[in-house]
Amino acid sequence: MKPILFLALLSALAFITTAKADHHGQNAPGEMVTLNLCTLNDGHTYADVVSLQNRWIKWAKSKGINLFNELLSPVITSLPPSQSSLDFIELTVTDYAQGGRMFADWTGTDEGQSFSQEWGEIASCSMRLQHLVMKYQDMAALAQDRARVVTFTRCEIHEGVTGDDMRAVHQRALDQRDESATNLYWGVMLPRAGGSDGRNVFRHANIFADFEAYAANLAGMPRRQPRIADYNRRYASCDLPTVWSSEVLSMIEN
Repeated sequence: MKPILFLALLSALAFITTAKADHHGQNAPGEMVTLNLCTLNDGHTYADVVSLQNRWIKWAKSKGINLFNELLSPVITSLPPSQSSLDFIELTVTDYAQGGRMFADWTGTDEGQSFSQEWGEIASCSMRLQHLVMKYQDMAALAQDRARVVTFTRCEIHEGVTGDDMRAVHQRALDQRDESATNLYWGVMLPRAGGSDGRNVFRHANIFADFEAYAANLAGMPRRQPRIADYNRRYASCDLPTVWSSEVLSMIEN
């Protein structure tokens, strides 16, 4: 969460409140996701990140900010061995009102500036802002699970495909959900600020309890392949997923 990005964030939030419906629509309730794509600086470790995050989360909650936070470590990426990958992703989910307060406290208070300076000493990060629309979740299972497997699948919507088309095909996927499906969560993430993705790009985010559950999902791919092929041909072309190990540091409190 770099302070120099605060003005860009505010501009993005202002745009979100006035934007017309995009391919997935603004009608569905959604949440604000901030992702910090990070590499560790020399002399620092992942344990330093966890320690700082736990102190920051405690401080944020003392300010009345209700948030979900996790650290994602790469397991399977799309980069070739010759290219360096990220050390971790820091991901925070809030509603938009609390997200705005979170950044205001981070940039506009002495405590927030102290956290920011310490963060910059530990890791070098690039921020992304996303809009998250939940499609499916097993709330009871998620509440008990702090160590997860998360996958992100980048998709690009075909020209001429409308928001109604995307909402309908995703609803059909929900209606046809197999009883043996092992994902605990499915959401759609839409880019809002940062990065190079256009507004025709989105990502499927899926959560699995562990690698056994993710492997079971892979085992069921053959029977889902006709629907996947139809989706890629008619609606959106999707890359293979990247796979991440998740450590949940904070849950949203109801």
